[in-house]
Amino acid sequence: MLLPHAELNEAVYRSVNVFVEKYRGDGMTLTIVSGPVSESVQNTFREVYKAHDRDEREKVTRFLMRRFNRSLVLLILSLTAFVLGNNLTSFFNDHAVFLSVVGNLGAFCLWEVGYTQFSAKDAVLEKKRIERALSAVIEFC
Repeated sequence: MLLPHAELNEAVYRSVNVFVEKYRGDGMTLTIVSGPVSESVQNTFREVYKAHDRDEREKVTRFLMRRFNRSLVLLILSLTAFVLGNNLTSFFNDHAVFLSVVGNLGAFCLWEVGYTQFSAKDAVLEKKRIERALSAVIEFC
């Protein structure tokens, strides 16, 4: 559950995200060039920034979990439709329309599994970007 907390200016998040997206390695250090800033303000900035990224990671994780559950349900429906279609052929030889509908339902569900996984690709990349931002060391100079 996301609770209200302090937020930084959206321009700060966008600026940092530009660097995080470009850098693909581990052990990233973000250096913020500013005038003299007290240690307590630096710690507050770090915590607010990390809290924002943790919230974003939670949102993306929930989205990916919903995509996974949807794929699982569609895969089960697809397999069930194909099994029913193969097993019911002896009972419905003269009902080709019914068998065609069951087969098409299975094919459609299988196609949707692929589409669902493909649509989650951007979210996986976003989660990796968030993980890099969370592991970054923030310094002030």
